[in-house]
Amino acid sequence: MCHVIELANRLGHEGATLTPADLLLSKLQVFEVNMKDLVDTVALLLDHPISDQDGDAINAAYLGKLTAEDWGLHRTLQLNTARVRDAARALDVDAGRINQRLDELWMRIDAQPKSFRWKMRARVGDRVTWYQLPEEVRQPYEKA
Repeated sequence: MCHVIELANRLGHEGATLTPADLLLSKLQVFEVNMKDLVDTVALLLDHPISDQDGDAINAAYLGKLTAEDWGLHRTLQLNTARVRDAARALDVDAGRINQRLDELWMRIDAQPKSFRWKMRARVGDRVTWYQLPEEVRQPYEKA
């Protein structure tokens, strides 16, 4: 994970898995996103409409709240949204639906009032690293 996302309060819903919004967040928060994650994201967007609540939809209000508090998360999601759009065009899928849902999601995210901390960090922008790359995983038999 490239950003710290608190899921403890999100696991109390009636499903056996994370919500679609949390699944989407788990894919889009990776700074060095790979094609597998992009394909998973495209599939999620094809199967789940945008809403302002959980259930069988992507909760834009929840994502908007998180990104309004964390400029770095907002920026990573912004960069990866462009990558998802490119992937949707390259895949044999309904790219129009993907783009419409991403447009709807970002309209709601951008409408959220941003925190003072968010605004100050936005002034710094990309000049300072805002994400953490996962550490390289060592095999059990390798020396440190």
